[in-house]
Amino acid sequence: MSLPVRNDGIEKWLETHPTKRTITVRQSSLVSSPLTYGVIHPVILLPKTTVWNNEETLHYVLAHELVHIKRFDIITKVVLAVALCIHWFNPLVWVMYVLANRDIELSCDETVIRQFGENTRAVYAKVLISMEETRSGFTPLCNNFSRNAIEERITAIMKTRKTTVVSLVLAALIVAGTTTVFATSALAESKGSMDTNYYETETSEGVLTSYTDDNGETHYVLDDGNTTRTLSEEEFEQQYPSPVIEWWTYDEYKNWLDNEKETLQSIIGQKGWTSAHGEFVWTQEMVDETIAEYEKVLQDIKNGMMYSKTVDGEQDIMVGYNPEDIVTSSSYDYFVKLENGEEKLFGPYETADELLAAVESFCNDQVKLGNMDQSEAREIVSQCVQN
Repeated sequence: MSLPVRNDGIEKWLETHPTKRTITVRQSSLVSSPLTYGVIHPVILLPKTTVWNNEETLHYVLAHELVHIKRFDIITKVVLAVALCIHWFNPLVWVMYVLANRDIELSCDETVIRQFGENTRAVYAKVLISMEETRSGFTPLCNNFSRNAIEERITAIMKTRKTTVVSLVLAALIVAGTTTVFATSALAESKGSMDTNYYETETSEGVLTSYTDDNGETHYVLDDGNTTRTLSEEEFEQQYPSPVIEWWTYDEYKNWLDNEKETLQSIIGQKGWTSAHGEFVWTQEMVDETIAEYEKVLQDIKNGMMYSKTVDGEQDIMVGYNPEDIVTSSSYDYFVKLENGEEKLFGPYETADELLAAVESFCNDQVKLGNMDQSEAREIVSQCVQN
């Protein structure tokens, strides 16, 4: 009962996004939000109330549905539905079904953002919200533009973090298959002060903290919520070796870009493929967009941004950070090794008085519990005051 869409903007979009399978864009009054169905002859079905002259919104919607089509998500949804029918009374299968659909949508959102650029996140999020306001009901065998976990999807789209040296190295190691972080610390500059450089970041293994003790030795503490592991600087470097990064200079990247522009112009009309977009044909518009992204990187390098040429000798990994975003903070903390061999880190605290109060409170509690005698407690507090 749906009707084909006759719209110059959509027809132009279809021409610039050719696929091996013929994609049809249709409209229907029976749906209230965009969805996709069909494997051999995929159809993008739009509501009849769609604002056809809003090309920006249409491009986001069509790009999202095209990702579903290229990844054959409809087959995945059929398999999920079959599994759900067979194991209808198994709650774990229901959990699998919900999470799988969530992951499909989050992955599509991420691909669209990569395609249009990070500066379009807010606009894309608004489109997502507007689609959710009028979305249709339960459609298990269709790829719906706004099917699952709308709040989580908006958060994933909009969430950004400042890039620091810690997160830079963490990203490189994640790509390499090792999830960790590299952190450094320094000795307090003034004698009699307990100021130390203190870094904390979240990894897939837990919260990683690095700090310097009174002897000038760097320690790394990894807390996964259940256990706490303390590593020395040597142990940390052996377990999580730092990547070797070669950085672009402005002149080097400019020379590379000049050559790359010629290469890109020569491949117009040729087929290409990426894991994010699948198979496509290079057009002048795509070449111009790619060159614009490269020129933005060149301008960033000129403004002081750091971009990697190679990471551990690999050129297919690229990381970057802004040196101006690196912030080191001084705080009061205290590291002590107890007589029973347990290591304890206090802090960081904003003032020395807060640190001392925490140490005294801990010692008093340990004495009451019988885990520490009075002389050991006085010794710990005395050392904290002296340092």
